[in-house]
Amino acid sequence: MLHLAAILLTAVYIASPKTYFVYEDYERHGVVCEAEEVLTGIYTDSSYVELERKTAPQDIYITYLNQGSPFPSDFVTLCTVKDRLPLIVYRPTDYSYDDIGPLVSRIAQYNIPFMLQIDASYSDKAKDFFRTVADEVHSCAPKTALIWGVSSEKVGDITSLYPGDEYVDWVAVNIFEGADREGLNIDPYPFYAMLSYFERSKPVMLNISVASYTEDGHRYFAYEAADEIERLYSKAEETAAICAVNYISRSSSQGSADANNSQAVLKAIGSAVQGITKADKIRLPMLAYQYNNSFYCGKGAVCTEDEYCILNGRRYYKISGRAGYSFVEN
Repeated sequence: MLHLAAILLTAVYIASPKTYFVYEDYERHGVVCEAEEVLTGIYTDSSYVELERKTAPQDIYITYLNQGSPFPSDFVTLCTVKDRLPLIVYRPTDYSYDDIGPLVSRIAQYNIPFMLQIDASYSDKAKDFFRTVADEVHSCAPKTALIWGVSSEKVGDITSLYPGDEYVDWVAVNIFEGADREGLNIDPYPFYAMLSYFERSKPVMLNISVASYTEDGHRYFAYEAADEIERLYSKAEETAAICAVNYISRSSSQGSADANNSQAVLKAIGSAVQGITKADKIRLPMLAYQYNNSFYCGKGAVCTEDEYCILNGRRYYKISGRAGYSFVEN
């Protein structure tokens, strides 16, 4: 995704049933398309296909990659076969750059839309690491959106942690709502803080986990977690800034957020995913790239012959018979 703060021109073309926007960024010599849609995704340490069967079809599959671990080629193959957008959450340990070149090269070899998330940490070294990775990704893998992630506990330190608009394509807030003997621990601050900081500059991703079980007394019920899951997903309909909502099915010391804990939780995820209305003002920044005077977007509604976009005062028309979307200058 190209940083919206440096957008020089907005070009709009009308597509039925969706509207798309094309942006240009001279520094990176590329474009990005935005559609009226919200992505949903899942992480699970078991079967993605099985979890989808129990909930709802998704757009994104997520996996975690520790520094020094083998590239998750089987995961990417699964995403390719299932036509899901792969999101790799990379976990650096010593912020060495040795693995970055090979990692980005592997991603670029697939030549498909990709997402790469690196979470914030309290050090200038971590910030410099993100910026270096961003330069590598944007130059070598232009179909990859680089995500700056931050845990809900660190949202208050965004100003000091954030590497800068020119390096970040998406921002993600990782929300784990744990539980104690009194019930779920819900803190609305991180969500609204992220929106207030980024809603006019970056697409926001919610990575949510809601505990439905805890060993500590367990004095609340799965239906409470189910209600909270649906409430968090519904936030995507309240603001155009939220462009993706992912459920991270996992456990921690704060409780188990495994989606398979109960039928109520599974049903809530499925209902929430299907209930996100593809309404006006909800946007999906789509991976795109420029080749000469042609602009390509990876997926979306089928264009008709008379659709066009205007970029820098020039009209670009659709080319028939090409994969994805392509526009050429008239």
